[in-house]
Amino acid sequence: MLESSFDVTAYSKQALQGCAFTPSTGKKFMTVNKSVDERRDPIRASEAAARLLKNNYDRLGDWPMAVTAYNHG
Repeated sequence: MLESSFDVTAYSKQALQGCAFTPSTGKKFMTVNKSVDERRDPIRASEAAARLLKNNYDRLGDWPMAVTAYNHG
């Protein structure tokens, strides 16, 4: 919400869309190709964001670090 104000067409100079997923990170957690870009789907992007945060937590063992890793790629 802070970055896109829920505008599913919003994007950044770094090609971030949805829950601030780059194309390469998005492909790890959802479908991103020429025909479908689930980063623009608020439900799919939110589910992917939760999986990425959990993945970060599993690797780092600390929620503040998991969130920091999410925000810094």
